[in-house]
Amino acid sequence: MASIIFREDYRENNKRLKIIESLSLMLKKLDFSVVAEGIETETQHQLCKKLNIDYLQGFLFSKPIPVNEINLLLDDYSKKISL
Repeated sequence: MASIIFREDYRENNKRLKIIESLSLMLKKLDFSVVAEGIETETQHQLCKKLNIDYLQGFLFSKPIPVNEINLLLDDYSKKISL
């Protein structure tokens, strides 16, 4: 598994966009699962979908959660999908 981290708006810098696209393509060709971290905007989310990035993480989806709350959330989710 490999990570691509969004640190600032890639649209303001065409080289950053090319690096993100190239890294994603290279990692996929090497059969890595790709994680995009730091997703904060819908535009970043759409780029990740376009690049077929496997996993996404960031404030767009959730603020940081304490471990005990994550466990409760996962328990609740697993109960819902097993119904």
